[in-house]
Amino acid sequence: MEDNERIFPDDKLVSMFRNGDSHAFEILLSRYDECIMRAIRKSTINNNDSVEDLYQEIVTHLYEKLKCVYKANGHFGAWLNCVVGNFLCSVYRKKHQDCLPLKLDILKDEDCLVDNYISAERRERKFEDLKEAVEDLSEELGRLVKMKIWEGMTYQEISEQTGINRSTVVKRLKSAYQELEKRMIAKGYDDALI
Repeated sequence: MEDNERIFPDDKLVSMFRNGDSHAFEILLSRYDECIMRAIRKSTINNNDSVEDLYQEIVTHLYEKLKCVYKANGHFGAWLNCVVGNFLCSVYRKKHQDCLPLKLDILKDEDCLVDNYISAERRERKFEDLKEAVEDLSEELGRLVKMKIWEGMTYQEISEQTGINRSTVVKRLKSAYQELEKRMIAKGYDDALI
């Protein structure tokens, strides 16, 4: 991407990203990087591992959401702010509730849309289908997802326990989340979110 393309409006970069230009996503991210980090720092106890882990999770989350959820309307910054805020709220709300045996916070988001609401019965069915989809992943990916989501381990802790480089753990989990999304869509859901 040329330097002059950096002056494109956000919605143009989103369109380019959706057409396969991953560098457009990097430019968008660089524009809002400090805002994302500031939001994370405000909502956490400045634990560097937590900040970096949350940042990686949010970037993965935004990457997936941007593919299909954002409606180009000239308000990308506001949309991003909403998605990041809701993601952080979901993470911290889940940390203070132990009502579910599995913690799938990375896969949960409520966006800013009221029509994302689903009934408790349908949510429970979707949750069961998602657990099944996790079981259908390769043994390695399933293990990484369970360590991250079920056990709430940081990327660094997973790296230390498995002997896999931290950046490789992040990439493999991103791959696992993408595979889960595909499997849930194949089961008739709009996404993998609970």
